[in-house]
Amino acid sequence: MNMLRCCVLATFLAGGLPAAAGPPVDDALRAELLQMRDEDQAVRNLALQTQEEIEKLQAVDDRNTARLKQIVATHGWPTISLVGEDAARAAWLLAQHADHDRAFQREVLALMAPAVDAGEAVAMDHAYLWDRINAPQRFGTQGRCVGPGEWAPLEIESPEGVDDRRAMVGLPPLQEYIALVSGLCPASD
Repeated sequence: MNMLRCCVLATFLAGGLPAAAGPPVDDALRAELLQMRDEDQAVRNLALQTQEEIEKLQAVDDRNTARLKQIVATHGWPTISLVGEDAARAAWLLAQHADHDRAFQREVLALMAPAVDAGEAVAMDHAYLWDRINAPQRFGTQGRCVGPGEWAPLEIESPEGVDDRRAMVGLPPLQEYIALVSGLCPASD
């Protein structure tokens, strides 16, 4: 399994999200973010083995990153109360996939932190993005397939405390996560 598919797992693991104080304020922005997320996921469902598929992925990521940067410049971080839970998570997913623009990912990480504290963003999403742009990682969310049906996290800072940190953001213990993600790795080389 490549790292591109891990974000789908993060979305699955999230389960319940903080309750918003009512319907989203900006329905048009919500719809746009959800459309961008759908395009992001559609291209990631391709085999990503041909040059054409890889170029299509890069084009989608470039386009989504450019638009998300405009959205953030205009609205700030898309919070749950602004766009709804699903679109706030979609915005995170798009930022997670903006690997070609680490400066923007760091900006998003800084914007998400107070939103998480205010219940306006999901702590798990913030943890995934933190791990995505830092080495060593804190939460053990990023890794790779290291053998048939076997996934391993990249280097983790203070590994003895990883399960406590994971619990604080709503992630399962690392060994459970490894078992779950390992099931997504090919069964043979």
